[in-house]
Amino acid sequence: MQYKVKKKAINFSFIFVVIPFLFLVYYYFVGEVEHEHKYYEKRSIDDFNVVLIEEEKTPPYTIFGGTKMKNYALKFDIENLDYIRVANLQISKIAPEISLINGLAHDNPYELHVHVVFPQNLEEEDKLWLSIEKWDGTTKQIFWPVKEIVSN
Repeated sequence: MQYKVKKKAINFSFIFVVIPFLFLVYYYFVGEVEHEHKYYEKRSIDDFNVVLIEEEKTPPYTIFGGTKMKNYALKFDIENLDYIRVANLQISKIAPEISLINGLAHDNPYELHVHVVFPQNLEEEDKLWLSIEKWDGTTKQIFWPVKEIVSN
């Protein structure tokens, strides 16, 4: 009886050795999955250079409560990361205050991920504002017209 249990354990552990090789073969023949990112031209804000990235070329999606959202990313120059305290993306007609709830940039410091809340109806004068707060308390802001940066 003891021999059969050991044999089953060895056969079961063999699966964990083979599975990674199956994924390797799949990756070799199929290749890496291509994401549909859309990169916008590099912009300067004070002494920062930033690239806005639309992570998916789809219209804003709806979450609970009817709130519309869209995912963006911000790519900063590597030498500027020590000076940024908070980065925030929001849609507004005029320059908004920094929100620590909506549009807060997070994730990898070299490519920050942002969930931007969209209004129910976009208007011509709406803008996507990037607000950066430095460690000394100063705030810098730039914007992109929403009609230029929303696919579909």
